[in-house]
Amino acid sequence: MKKDANKPQEANNKEIISAKPRREKKQRDYGKLLRYGGFSIALIIIVTIVTVCVNIICSLVEKNAGLKADLTPEKLYTLSELSNDVIGRIDEKLVIYSFADDNSQSTIVEKTLERYTAANNQIEVKVVDPATNPALLRKFSTSSATVSDGTLVVTNAAEDKFRVITYSDYYRTTDEGVEYVVLEPRLTNALLFMIDEEPTTVYLLSGHGEQTDDPDNASAVQNITDSLEGANFQVEKLNLITDGSNLQKGDVLMVVGPSSDLSEDEFNTLQAFLKNHGKLVMFFDPSVQEDLTYFKALLDYYMIKVGSDVVYEQDSSMRTELSGVELVPELSSHDITDPLIEGAVNVYVHEALSLDYYAPSSDSNEQADLLITSESSLSVPIEDYLNGSYSNQLDSYLAEPRCVGMALSVHDPNSIAGDAYTRIVVFGSSEIIMGARQNSEGNQSLMVNSVSWVENKLDSLSITAKAIADYSFVISDLASVRAVVIIVIVVLPVIILGTGFIIYRRRKNL
Repeated sequence: MKKDANKPQEANNKEIISAKPRREKKQRDYGKLLRYGGFSIALIIIVTIVTVCVNIICSLVEKNAGLKADLTPEKLYTLSELSNDVIGRIDEKLVIYSFADDNSQSTIVEKTLERYTAANNQIEVKVVDPATNPALLRKFSTSSATVSDGTLVVTNAAEDKFRVITYSDYYRTTDEGVEYVVLEPRLTNALLFMIDEEPTTVYLLSGHGEQTDDPDNASAVQNITDSLEGANFQVEKLNLITDGSNLQKGDVLMVVGPSSDLSEDEFNTLQAFLKNHGKLVMFFDPSVQEDLTYFKALLDYYMIKVGSDVVYEQDSSMRTELSGVELVPELSSHDITDPLIEGAVNVYVHEALSLDYYAPSSDSNEQADLLITSESSLSVPIEDYLNGSYSNQLDSYLAEPRCVGMALSVHDPNSIAGDAYTRIVVFGSSEIIMGARQNSEGNQSLMVNSVSWVENKLDSLSITAKAIADYSFVISDLASVRAVVIIVIVVLPVIILGTGFIIYRRRKNL
């Protein structure tokens, strides 16, 4: 009986023994889950804390140091060196009114204004809802500019001097269809206007069949005027016979494509003007039949020779596809061209006469070639070009680099001040600012920079606009469409589902 009495107990012990390993295995599984889960939670907490800390630090740096990262490929929100120089000169309170409701102010405007205020605390931005401030709209509206939604107004603290920048002034579209942001140049020049003295007058010479006198070129003349006024210059026309006395020391004279020559009296007036530290920017027109003896003699006095030839470019990389006389010359480093080189913009030159300087540079004379053609460019006699015979005899013309844009600074050694200069910029083509490429960013900047340089107003140099890149994803053929559909509808969902299934199986086996 004792033996029978012990059997149930032994059986129970076996059950306990056999169950014990199962309980221990279950406990080990829970331990794995706890370790994996605890690690994941800890990792999430650490990443969250680090992210929050980084955001806080970046916000504090941005707020207190004015540091902002510009991640746009075109650096749309990065101010140029010229802008920073102008901003650094501001020592009085200036206000920029941004007329926009809460939803209408564009990102470009907002981010750009932030850069200006961060660079100098004397600049204040006030966002104004135009719907609720009609009196302010009327106050800053002028005959040439009406203040409305999207307008910027730069003014001093007393609001008795201001400049209006309309929304249409923010952007410019070229003939090539490229859209440029020109907000920074407009804003910086407006600030320069606020802190500068009265603007320098740029006189457009009239009375010699200049292209600026042609009614058909009214649009081009308006572009010239707008660009120069935007750089804080005042533009007026000048007839030497009736208003020659208005041309004073320090003024700038611009001559654009004259078709008839100066008289002897006019020549003497201009020569006296240049000798008295005058400033000249001149554009020639190769299609003109008259020799323009006095105009060329004016330049010849300063050792600048205007050729009787048209430059023909054979290098396909330095011309357009249209013609060999459609030049895209190399830009040589100079105060005038450096902003263009930095902005990687081209200058387009249609039908250009060659230029030459036949005196060595000295302590008093500083000459620079601005626009240079390739070594394979040809010098086509003007007669051959005008009668059209040149195309059949290109092999007979001399090939060598040509200059089609030149700058000259002549220092007066007798000047007591020591800073008196006669400055001249000459281009072999008036089409730079009058032709089909007049709205080109490079051409407009070249013109403004030339005027600024002769006047020695380097802070008025044109700030290169920034092109807005088109990052649209364009699918042009059926095969590409099918490939995209397969990737989006089939491949990506399969990858996501497969990844989810693998994670599920791994967690199940824990």
